Amino acid sequence: MGRRFILYLNQIIGLVVSLCI
Repeated sequence: MGRRFILYLNQIIGLVVSLCI
């Protein structure tokens, strides 16, 4: 549960960062 959530969150953060850059 926690691991899957962290992976999903990390993917979203990466997407947001690439959009901001």
